[in-house]
Amino acid sequence: MLPLNRERFPATHGRYPSALVYASFALLNGGLILRLLAEPWFQLGGRPPVAAVALALAAIAQPVAIALFVYIAWLRVRAPSRPAAGVY
Repeated sequence: MLPLNRERFPATHGRYPSALVYASFALLNGGLILRLLAEPWFQLGGRPPVAAVALALAAIAQPVAIALFVYIAWLRVRAPSRPAAGVY
């Protein structure tokens, strides 16, 4: 879906750093699962502090995952610092 950047990522044949992808996936899905568990616990359990902290962590994890994905995509689609010969 995104163009390859073979100059920047020769070890992965132009794809992206795997660790960042796994971190983004784990943060997004972990935040979703934590939110699914913490939100009812927070609402129905009389707002215990542990549920509030879990809900805050879930709320932080999801935007961080999205920002990480945007960063990975930006690394792949931004223009090269040195264009190819013959390209202006």
